[in-house]
Amino acid sequence: MKESPVPRLGWARGMPILAVLVAAALGASSGLYIKGLAFSSLAMTSLRMTVPLLLVLPSAAKHGLLLGKRGMRWQLFLASALNAIRLYLYVLAYKLTSMGNAVVLLYLWPVFALVIGGIIFLPFLIAEIPHAPLSHLSIGIFYGVAVGLVGFGLFFVGMKRLPLFQYSA
Repeated sequence: MKESPVPRLGWARGMPILAVLVAAALGASSGLYIKGLAFSSLAMTSLRMTVPLLLVLPSAAKHGLLLGKRGMRWQLFLASALNAIRLYLYVLAYKLTSMGNAVVLLYLWPVFALVIGGIIFLPFLIAEIPHAPLSHLSIGIFYGVAVGLVGFGLFFVGMKRLPLFQYSA
């Protein structure tokens, strides 16, 4: 067995796990921040989009990609506008609903995205693969939805088995 040319540091092996845990904690607590701060939805959305922009801006300017790649700028601006609208509606939904509904929103968004995305992108999928029989496409779509729902369900089964998440009503 050949030895890896990159030396492995003991503390570096745990860094990816720590990064995922920190990101999960920040993402999961975003609802508390949204509900707790007295900012408007527009101000909170602007803040949540400006901070990442400021972090990426120096690298984009260094590589000459400040406005995106040539020929793809309109797609970048369209995707950015759609993301801004999505984030505004997400923050607005958190502001206007109870904390219980906000938690349901937080944990069920993958299911909504899976179902709505499947409905919206089905015509594009059929147009992209014109020679594939509809039965094969249907099997592929069913398989994708089943895998998505089973994976999402296993996430909750795994969380229930962790001692940290075992609580009763």
